[in-house]
Amino acid sequence: MRREIPSIAAMAALLVVSQIAAIALSPIFAGAGFQAFQRPEDVTNTVIYLIMILAFTAVILGLVRYKRQNLAKYVIMASIFITLAFVLLLPLFYALDYATGGTADGVLLGNVATVLAFAVAAGLVYLLVKFPEWYVVDAIGMVTAAGVTAILGISFGTLPAILLLIALAFYDAWAVYRTKHMITLADELTSQRLPILLVIPKKAGYSFRQQKSLKEQVASGEEREAMFVGLGDLIIPGILAVSS
Repeated sequence: MRREIPSIAAMAALLVVSQIAAIALSPIFAGAGFQAFQRPEDVTNTVIYLIMILAFTAVILGLVRYKRQNLAKYVIMASIFITLAFVLLLPLFYALDYATGGTADGVLLGNVATVLAFAVAAGLVYLLVKFPEWYVVDAIGMVTAAGVTAILGISFGTLPAILLLIALAFYDAWAVYRTKHMITLADELTSQRLPILLVIPKKAGYSFRQQKSLKEQVASGEEREAMFVGLGDLIIPGILAVSS
């Protein structure tokens, strides 16, 4: 247990950093109208978002079940690419505006920022495909988590955010302990080395590229060489932090 303390501390630090980054980014996204829902206080937002989560999960599970893992990987990689580009767009725009002293044409800056956002997103996805080591996965995961948390945080009012947390807590317990389909999903996506979770090694020299099956390790009781935390565990609590 003692040797796991650094990993636990690192996990806590990543959670704090992602939420601080999300809170810092939220005014930028709010000012540009980057909201998923136009009426944040509407509780039906929670229902809509839950349906979207369940539908996406069902699609990925269906692809995995029918041996279409590569297609599932492409769907998720495309989602990551679009999300990264969307998240990076405004920070790059304001960075360019600052670099030019605020004198450049706004339309031109917007176009340049858009091209750069998609180029950087493409580069990150390429790096993820070619070198999916744990620190690459974590870096991309943190950027994704911070941006998505900021956008969803300004899209949900406090009450809808609380209802979302409660609903997902029940769903998470059901999916992990009852149906166990979340373990199956995590195992498959981990084997694809996708940034749907953060990886915190327990010892030096750990390689995510050589990570064994999570499902088999859980079933056998084998001690894992790293700790894992899903991006949802960062994003969902962060929504409440931002919306408050």
